[in-house]
Amino acid sequence: MPLYLVEGWFPEGLPAFLSNTQIDRIWTEYHETGVTWMQTYVSDDSVRTYCISEAPSPEAVRKGARRVGWPLQKINHVTILQPHQYNSPP
Repeated sequence: MPLYLVEGWFPEGLPAFLSNTQIDRIWTEYHETGVTWMQTYVSDDSVRTYCISEAPSPEAVRKGARRVGWPLQKINHVTILQPHQYNSPP
């Protein structure tokens, strides 16, 4: 399944505390659109979020973001490179 780096923007800052119920709802809503939310990184100022998601298409990501009210800015198709995939120098 393709991977996407999804950038969100919270002008007032991401709420400092998201309850487990809110997180569960976001995960469920995304999953119902065919998107698997895998991980999110939050900027120091809590204004930008960078989420890694598996999805069948960018449109599925957009649909999921609309459903949960996530302020989507950019969607980039990405490939993850992991150091252990390569031979390490001696």
